[in-house]
Amino acid sequence: MRTRIVWECQSCGSADVQVTLPPRLTALGRWLKHGGPSRRGEGVCRACGAEVSPGVMFGFDGPLPWWRRAARIPVGVLKVLHRRRGITPTPIAYLLPALAATMVGLVAQWLWGWSWWLFPLTVVAGLWLLYLSSEFRRQWASRPLRHELLDVIAPGGSVRRHQEEEELAFRTAPFPLYGLPPAWPGQRWTAERSESWSAGEPARLELVLGHGHPEDGPQLTVAVTDQPSDAFQVRQAVEELWEVTRRDGGEQPDPAWAQVTILIDGEQQTFAYLADGLAWLARAELPDDTVTVRGREWPVETVELVRVQALEPYFAGRQQLDAAHRSASS
Repeated sequence: MRTRIVWECQSCGSADVQVTLPPRLTALGRWLKHGGPSRRGEGVCRACGAEVSPGVMFGFDGPLPWWRRAARIPVGVLKVLHRRRGITPTPIAYLLPALAATMVGLVAQWLWGWSWWLFPLTVVAGLWLLYLSSEFRRQWASRPLRHELLDVIAPGGSVRRHQEEEELAFRTAPFPLYGLPPAWPGQRWTAERSESWSAGEPARLELVLGHGHPEDGPQLTVAVTDQPSDAFQVRQAVEELWEVTRRDGGEQPDPAWAQVTILIDGEQQTFAYLADGLAWLARAELPDDTVTVRGREWPVETVELVRVQALEPYFAGRQQLDAAHRSASS
């Protein structure tokens, strides 16, 4: 796959963009502190004067010969290990220890005749191995390392592996999953699995089951997590509601929440409730988990949730949706 940088104004759509590069010393300092591209261009639209960020256009070169695919495997394995590291160093994290080791090496060469270059080489190699080993010392990772490596070595089975991972996450959920009663006749699917982890905090897993029409029409999703929500996550949920109603969140203040009662396993539970047009959001902090219900063109007063005992209808619905997407894209 090949990529190409493109410049297009998001405000007026003009491709007449003036691109300037930062001075080389500024770019070098940015690279040492943050890594990544050393001279990232900055664009200004000549038509309307708005600032323009670069975009990336992807293209495909067609199937690669076997020897090029084989040559990419070692590089792909290293990329997987680098991406999964718990510590992501910047170039300056190597440069400063290397400079200190060089000074020690010069003194050792002057005193005892040792080769000075062995000192910075040993330090840089040791740091590289230390940072790389942080992948194996991580407390949490979103996917098994074996599956990520297999995606590089045998990419043909990546779709099946992702499907197995998702089904396993739902089957082994550490909290109950809720959905509509079994008598409800509509379409069901596994909607989303999101995972996050921060140092010093427990991993946060959220699983979402969907009901109704995935694209347009009536839809109801039920998300469950065993971690309480903080203010940022609540605000994020509100902005996701505004995305459904095509309203820009911007700098709008937090909305006023109401209350609504929803049955869960026959017991009434009080939810914080927020509606915007035909879409609404309801959240409840239960004793052992947090439940978030999102509805679109679905009256909240008709919602009744039960603990899901059979996940097969949701897995089958997910497979049907994925097959339809692959058929449409091909």
